[in-house]
Amino acid sequence: MKAREIARKLAKTDAYMRRRRERKKIEMLFAISVSGPLAARR
Repeated sequence: MKAREIARKLAKTDAYMRRRRERKKIEMLFAISVSGPLAARR
């Protein structure tokens, strides 16, 4: 089995999808904090 096939199977698991959503939330919060209204005052 090739690495790409393994990655595709892992990407379909519930744990992967849950973790992906959590990462996305953190990235969005970070982006907002960096580019938000308080960022211009720094």
